[in-house]
Amino acid sequence: MSETTARRLRLQCEAVLNSFLTFERGREYSSHDADDMPADLRADLEDYGWDGEAWTYDDFLNEADDALSLTWKEGEPLEVLFCCGGPNVYLTYDPVEGAAIEGYWGGDRYALIGPDVDRMAAHWRELAELLTLD
Repeated sequence: MSETTARRLRLQCEAVLNSFLTFERGREYSSHDADDMPADLRADLEDYGWDGEAWTYDDFLNEADDALSLTWKEGEPLEVLFCCGGPNVYLTYDPVEGAAIEGYWGGDRYALIGPDVDRMAAHWRELAELLTLD
């Protein structure tokens, strides 16, 4: 894999994770007192379209709109597609293999793993379970 491709895949995977982490931090403040939210976090959330109101159950379900596709059935791995076409970026979770944000470009692959990715996978798994109830 070329250095340019590796960097592009890493940056795209990190961008997907960072958007989740930004919303995670925002939900924490929003559920208590959004007035105490740090200015940089407020600006990041406004860039993502947050209107300054507390998060609701519907907002939680609407996060599914951030994904291009969400594939999950009870007992099977979770797969969430965030970017397609250059590079393709997925969040995957398998109870045996764990969670990863995986980027693919021209036959090359980059995987981002760690506790933040595990939390992101748990969040999307919960979201997938709620969506299958509707």
